[in-house]
Amino acid sequence: MKGPQPHLQDPALLEKGGYGCVFTPPIPCKKSKAKKKVGRTVGKILVKEDAEVELEASTIIQGIPGWQRYFIVQEQDDCTDKNFHNLRESFQKVCKVPHIHKAANKNLTQLISPYGGKNLLSLAIHADFDFLGNLRHVLEGVALLQEAGVCHYDIKELNILVDFHGTFRLIDFGSAFLGDAITEKNLWRRQYPFLPEYIPLPPEFTVQGGLHDGMSLKESIEGMFMKKKTLKLIESVLGVSMEQNKKRVQHFWAEQEEWKGGSWLAFFHEFWRKYDSWGVGTIFLRLLHMSLLQREFVEKVWKLHSEKIQMVLKGLLAVNPYNRLTCADALLLLPA
Repeated sequence: MKGPQPHLQDPALLEKGGYGCVFTPPIPCKKSKAKKKVGRTVGKILVKEDAEVELEASTIIQGIPGWQRYFIVQEQDDCTDKNFHNLRESFQKVCKVPHIHKAANKNLTQLISPYGGKNLLSLAIHADFDFLGNLRHVLEGVALLQEAGVCHYDIKELNILVDFHGTFRLIDFGSAFLGDAITEKNLWRRQYPFLPEYIPLPPEFTVQGGLHDGMSLKESIEGMFMKKKTLKLIESVLGVSMEQNKKRVQHFWAEQEEWKGGSWLAFFHEFWRKYDSWGVGTIFLRLLHMSLLQREFVEKVWKLHSEKIQMVLKGLLAVNPYNRLTCADALLLLPA
C-alpha cells in the first residue's frame, strides 16, 4: 500500500513565465540539494533543454572574479522522474504554464539558487535611494558579462533582484548566449517577431522583427513608435523628441541596406554588445523618472550630476546601435 504522496504545503509561487515557475522553497525532491543549503533558497521548474542554456551561462559567470556581487546563478537539483510524477499534481495547481503541463516527467528538471530578494518592479524609491551607485553597480556587472563574451538578452525589472541590503543582482540567464559564438542552430530561440511592447528589445531588433514578419520598413518603424513606451519616456525625461528619434531610426536603416530583412545571424554578431545596454537604460530611465520626485535626490544628486546622468542614459538608449554606448563605455562617463 502506498503511503501519503508528498505535496507542497505552501507552494509559494514567486514567478511564472514562458520558461516555467519559480517557487520558494523549491519543490521537495527526496534528494534535493536545497536541503543542504544555508538560508532561503528558490527552485525553478523548467524543461531540461531550457535549463541547459542557464547552466552553461552559470558556469561561465562563476569564472568571473567577484561574480557573487553582481549575479545570482543556478545549479542543477537532484530531482528524478519519479519526484516529478509524485509532485506534479501539487505544483501544477499553481504553475499554470502549458509548456510545463505538456512536458513529460523525464524532460522536467529543477534548478536551485539562493533567494536574492524582490524584483525591481516592487522597489519603492525613497530619499536614500542611491541612483548613481546602483547604476554603476549594474553597469559593472553587465560589462563583466560582456567581457566574458555573454549577452544576457533579457534585462528587465523582473530580472534584477534587490536584497535586504539594497544590492542589485542580475538573474535569469535562460536567454543568454555567447555573442561571438552564436550559430544558426542556437539562434532560433532568440529571434523575436514584431514585439514593440517588449521593453528589453532595442529599436533595431524590433524593426528587424517586423521586417522578418513581412512588414514594410515604414510599417515596422511607425508601429514601434506607436507602441514602445520607452521612446515616449525618453522624450519626457531626457528631452529627446519622438520625431528626433524617428529620424535617427530612419537614417540607420537608410544607411544599412544589408540589414533589411537580412541574416539574423549577421545582425546578432554585429549588434549583440549593444543589446543589453538598452535594457539597462530602460530600467534606470524609469528609476530616474521616479527619483526626480524626491526633493533630496534633486538637491543632492541631480543639480550636481544631471548633465552626466543624461549623457549616460541618452547613450545607453541611443536608437541607432552604432551610436549606443556599451556598458563599459557608459561607466567611463559616470561621475566619480
